[in-house]
Amino acid sequence: DDVLAPSVQRHVSAMCQRWETEAAKLGGDRPKVDFAAEALRLSLAVLGSFAFGAADFGGAAGVEGAGAQPLEEAFGCVLHRMTTFGRNPLLFATRMLPTAENR
Repeated sequence: DDVLAPSVQRHVSAMCQRWETEAAKLGGDRPKVDFAAEALRLSLAVLGSFAFGAADFGGAAGVEGAGAQPLEEAFGCVLHRMTTFGRNPLLFATRMLPTAENR
């Protein structure tokens, strides 16, 4: 608890600061937030700092651009596949069939 709580607080504060910076750029309007992406970014940042110390997997720094967050993108892909197979277990059995989704 003593190790995890400060890490979570630090990363949540960084996320809120990103949102406040974005709101300031918009003249005080609320920015549109992709909650799923932000939750994934926050989870990776907290888990990374908890498991590996001060490691930054790209999400915590708020780096933008193509290829800037390879681990975040990989986790997003894995979670998408797990969710898809979880909803329909038959997809796992048919994943090698030449369908539009498998290409």
